[in-house]
Amino acid sequence: MDFGATPIYPINAFLNFLFSRTEPKFALLSKIYKKFTDNSYKIMMPGGANVTGVIGHIGALFELVDEIEKGNLIEPKHLFLAVGSTCTISGLVTGLCLCRKLGRNAFKNIDQFTLNGVITHHQNAMIPRLMRRFVKFLASDALCLIRDLGGPDATSELDTVIKRVVMHTKWAVEYGRMTPEAQKAKDQWEDAKPLEGAHTMPWVCCTFTGKAAACMFEFLEKDPSQAQYTLMWWTKSAIQPHGHGDSWNVLKDLQNKDSGLKAWMAESEVHQEADYSPHMTYRNKP
Repeated sequence: MDFGATPIYPINAFLNFLFSRTEPKFALLSKIYKKFTDNSYKIMMPGGANVTGVIGHIGALFELVDEIEKGNLIEPKHLFLAVGSTCTISGLVTGLCLCRKLGRNAFKNIDQFTLNGVITHHQNAMIPRLMRRFVKFLASDALCLIRDLGGPDATSELDTVIKRVVMHTKWAVEYGRMTPEAQKAKDQWEDAKPLEGAHTMPWVCCTFTGKAAACMFEFLEKDPSQAQYTLMWWTKSAIQPHGHGDSWNVLKDLQNKDSGLKAWMAESEVHQEADYSPHMTYRNKP
């Protein structure tokens, strides 16, 4: 995201400064203060959760609305998606508010709809109510911006829509770790046949979509009758980026340069390419 060519300084960069052992803490705090007070920087939360990102997901929600109103898709009653920084789910909430304000036919009976956010990080899973509040704050900022720029004022819809958001914490583990449930969900997706006309099957990753898919499958196992009304919202592209070089040699080179990455890889029990390759799904361009 450009922000008018203004430098972006993520907050996790501040944390790296703070916990670095190479400089005195006073010097680090001085650097942090200067970054926060320097008007040439825009502060962006880790994961890119900001109003600019939210607006992009509004467009995606309206694509869904168009498909429903054209009769190409049954209106879902249960939508599942992974929650990391809350940018995607905040965009969907914002889009739902606008959809209702504009009088679109989809999602008029919002009380019959549930937006299931599956938290993927174990620390965020400790604060589900606060995560839901983050979603409301970010959606509110986006709605106010749209209103202030001359768009429709859908702020009055937010309290109604946010009540339909449910945060699931059961599936969260340390960031990036595969779980048996997520692996099972990945296997189920890969065993399925793609729909007619689809270029490829969705990519189920260990960090995000695997957890959301596991949550959705458990829900459907309890009530199979809801399958036709259930939608999985993919937070990842169907195409997994893959560079020209050998990934394992690149990883080894990075580990030699970054002790933190080396420790994380060891803790994740990744000692050779075979330790992670089964979890990856490489795709050719469609």
